[in-house]
Amino acid sequence: MGHMDLTQQQHLSSKINHQTGHNSDTTTSNTSPMPMSFNSVNVLANFTTKYHPSQWPFLVDSVTKHATYTLFDNKPIHFLNQEYVADILTILLAVTLVSLGSFATIEQPENALDPNPNHPLFDQTDKDKRSSLSDAETNIITTKTALTLPFIAGTLLVGLYFGIQKVDSNTISRGLNLLNLPLLFSSVTYTTGYLINLLLRHACYECDVSSLEINPRYRFSISKDIEIHPSGPEEGLDMPDDNKLLRILKEEKLNELRTDIKKKDQISNFYYNSSDFIALSSGAVMTAAFHFFNGSENWILNNTLGSCAVIYGMSNLTTPNFTPAVVLLVLFFVYDIYFVFGSEVMIKVATTVQMPAKLLVPRNVSSELQTINCALLGLGDIVLPGSFISLCLRYDLFKFHEKNPKTSFYHLQSYPKVYFTTALVGYIIGLTTTVGVLHIYHHGQPALLYLSPSLLISVFSVAAYRGEIPDLFSYYENSGSSVSKYTISKKSGKGKGILELEFDSDIEDDDEDYVLDSDKGDVEVNEDDEGNE
Repeated sequence: MGHMDLTQQQHLSSKINHQTGHNSDTTTSNTSPMPMSFNSVNVLANFTTKYHPSQWPFLVDSVTKHATYTLFDNKPIHFLNQEYVADILTILLAVTLVSLGSFATIEQPENALDPNPNHPLFDQTDKDKRSSLSDAETNIITTKTALTLPFIAGTLLVGLYFGIQKVDSNTISRGLNLLNLPLLFSSVTYTTGYLINLLLRHACYECDVSSLEINPRYRFSISKDIEIHPSGPEEGLDMPDDNKLLRILKEEKLNELRTDIKKKDQISNFYYNSSDFIALSSGAVMTAAFHFFNGSENWILNNTLGSCAVIYGMSNLTTPNFTPAVVLLVLFFVYDIYFVFGSEVMIKVATTVQMPAKLLVPRNVSSELQTINCALLGLGDIVLPGSFISLCLRYDLFKFHEKNPKTSFYHLQSYPKVYFTTALVGYIIGLTTTVGVLHIYHHGQPALLYLSPSLLISVFSVAAYRGEIPDLFSYYENSGSSVSKYTISKKSGKGKGILELEFDSDIEDDDEDYVLDSDKGDVEVNEDDEGNE
């Protein structure tokens, strides 16, 4: 788990200046003036010569450099003070990511009724589950896991520290970024899809339009071919559909040839909507851009990928109750203090290894001196407090449905967010304190030294005032995977009895025969000839 601290990165500008300077020299020496002609061939030839793919990384760096000078090296910014502007932007970015990541963890709680598709607040995402495509237990941070995470993080951090003493830091950075490409792709894909669904949910509600009209939902099904159709694509699929009449004929032909798929013949189903295609494309494009355009040395690309990693990480790594969440904050509080004040390990790794495990914000920018110095905030200082803050939000939602037991779940449903708001205010106070101490001592600060106490004190002070501390620690979210309750219907000569049992997915099959009652969703336990189950 990456975890670094708020400090300054001084060497980013030299790499950008060197690369963009090289680009400028190469362009000047290899490019002839554009002929005064409207000949498209000449225009294309000059463009491809000047912007050959081999020059694209330098072009991207050049654009980034000039954009940075324009945004951060101007009179209004100098009047406000560059460092203060960078600090405010850092806090705003961190708070925004924590908020988005917290709401990304929201799904239907156990004590809420299923959403009604006919309700005005209904959106298709109300039925989505974060754990639908993976084992929920692998994504849950239990108390036991929380106790081991600081040691794992410390081992990795020390390993990187000694690694950069023996191996060139650029080689280590390239290797780590290459290994992280699948994770970055997943992060961008998930975050893009989440943001599209979030925007459509609110926009369609305001316009009184169903999001299904704009973002239709589909199902990809793998099933047995009981009727034995001809191999290959289904017949009629290649029929022309150039006009309305042909489309009607094609639809009628396909309906004639197609058959309903019985439940027992369905092997697997995958559900998705149109936004998933945009998300996949964005993930591929952004990951390729990061890899080929030196994204770890480009603060805009770095922040884009890092922000996606924060939201993805918060959504997929959650704490089921407040005990492991508190353990995480307390242990990483000690971890942060030791590795920042007790050694140079964290700051050395943070300012040497270039990978999207931190957010970079231009802090001291000078177009005259061709320098861009950045403040950095480790993603661990967002994700770890964010896991606690998101738990507070889910607890607020649970308490709302507990007080309103016959209320269905809708993302658009408003509800009191007492603990979430308190935790978010505590996070802002802690991060502001970190920045203030940084200005006083001019030394990298362990952000969790201030974040952990501010979060814990603020949340548990409110809980104590409301008399809800026991409720906080008794709250527990169901993993939704390993143990599920099923209604078992037992067939016997005397009739049909109902039996409540719990099935554990880890228990081996005992060769008993279970039959699914497709009408009622019950499971029938067949008895043998001797009447035994």
